[in-house]
Amino acid sequence: MKQTEQNRTFRLSQLFSYFILFIGLFGAQMSTAQTGKGCVGGKFDFKVDNNTVYFAAQAKGPVVAYQWNFGDGSKGTGEKARHQYATPGTYKVCLTILGYDSVNQKRCSFDVCRAVEIKCDLKADYEFKIDGKSVKFAAKSNSKHTVYAWSFGDSDHARGQRTAHAYAKPGVYEVCLIAKDTLSGCTVRSCKKVEIKDPCATLKGEIVYKQQGNDFAFTVRTKKGNGIRTLWRFSDGDSAKGRAVRKSFDKPGVYTVCATLIQPRTKCRVTICTRVEVKDTCKLEVRMDAGVNGYDVKAKARSNSKNVVYGWTFGDGTSMRGNPAGHTYAKPGVYELCVIAYDTVTKCRVKECKRIEIRDTCDLKAEFKWRTDSSGVSYFYAFANDSNANFTWDFGDGSSASGNPVRHQYKPGKYTICMIAYTSRACVVRKCHTVVIGSSKRSGKFEIPISDEAYGQGDENASASRIGWEWDNTHVSLAPNPVQSTAIIQSENMDIQQVAVFASDGNKLMEHAIHSGESLDFSTLPRGSYYIRILGTQGEVEHLRFFKN
Repeated sequence: MKQTEQNRTFRLSQLFSYFILFIGLFGAQMSTAQTGKGCVGGKFDFKVDNNTVYFAAQAKGPVVAYQWNFGDGSKGTGEKARHQYATPGTYKVCLTILGYDSVNQKRCSFDVCRAVEIKCDLKADYEFKIDGKSVKFAAKSNSKHTVYAWSFGDSDHARGQRTAHAYAKPGVYEVCLIAKDTLSGCTVRSCKKVEIKDPCATLKGEIVYKQQGNDFAFTVRTKKGNGIRTLWRFSDGDSAKGRAVRKSFDKPGVYTVCATLIQPRTKCRVTICTRVEVKDTCKLEVRMDAGVNGYDVKAKARSNSKNVVYGWTFGDGTSMRGNPAGHTYAKPGVYELCVIAYDTVTKCRVKECKRIEIRDTCDLKAEFKWRTDSSGVSYFYAFANDSNANFTWDFGDGSSASGNPVRHQYKPGKYTICMIAYTSRACVVRKCHTVVIGSSKRSGKFEIPISDEAYGQGDENASASRIGWEWDNTHVSLAPNPVQSTAIIQSENMDIQQVAVFASDGNKLMEHAIHSGESLDFSTLPRGSYYIRILGTQGEVEHLRFFKN
């Protein structure tokens, strides 16, 4: 009996302990927060203005704070709040009211949610016009406050109500218009498929031809023939232009014929090809003999038919008809000489070619001399080893002439004179010399008889056996003068290469190669008056008179 009472007492004490523990835990939870009924409560109202919503909370009980969740990831605080939504839609907006029970010293909260619908009245669309690979776009909407953005489907973008875009290649592109009302913030999107077609897809053609032996007439058939250019290429190396062409193949075989169609407006280019066969039905044979003489070639053809006409090409862009044939080439080189034999009865055509070499056999040699008379007129004489040579002259002062001999009036000065000798075989020789014409001071004048031997060359324009000379002490000098036995000849502006001494009757007494500053021995000359001619390295000529004691 006592044991039973002890057990009952033990169980009561355990229940009391559990009750005390439950009360402690419940009290701890109630002291931190309370949600739902009790401490606080409330609701909220809202007003929608386009995409902007104005919220106002109404609470019951002691309120600590208001927390808003606008349903689009944005949050706010305060008894009243305003939020602008980016796009139309239905959003779940929740308000959390936080409160505090000062009597029981407990925190509490209350949640209330409502659905908010944002409507968009903006409507936008666009039209487009395709021109080849370029497209023009034009947008429109029911709002004056709309801005526009474009996505062309090829990674490019643009802005504006009107825009244009050029695509790099054909294809189907999704073009999207994004329209936004700046007043309401409403945004709409409109997308369409735009197909860019290949402008060259319609450029098609077919080669048709008529054949007669080895002669062909080719034509290209196209759907759109206006403005199309046609270039032809044949596998034997020939080419042609035009919608319809004629072509003759020289020998039997299978040939590839290609036509390139070009449309200038679109810059489209398409090449089509076909193959033709030339059968060996031609029995015509042709042979040629050719001989080369310098720049001239003579050729003759022979064939096994009497009904043949002949045409020749010489490989330098020239041609002729007939048999035999002759041609003169303008310059050396290797040329392909061809004869084309055509049988007027069988319509058979045969071509025979051989290579010939034109070598440079020019052995023309030419030179010229000159002299200047007392009036300043210069005479030029050319010499060549070919009697058929022609001559042209460049006088170095901007003037020129042709012929031989020639004369020219100079002003005093130094000139480079060039003579060009040439023959009908394009053989050319050019010779140039520099001469000094005239001087600023003259100290005297004399005349002596002159001969070809004395002067070194004839003057076909001279009318008498005497010619007037002038001497110029400014260019050359001889000292001492009168001369006892030796004298020094020198010049400041002339390179002396030769001197000749003449008696007063014009006979040449001596001639020496000498340079400026060298002395000349006159000891063998008798006493008297003499004349000396000085020749420069550039063809200059000066004359002096001296006396021998």
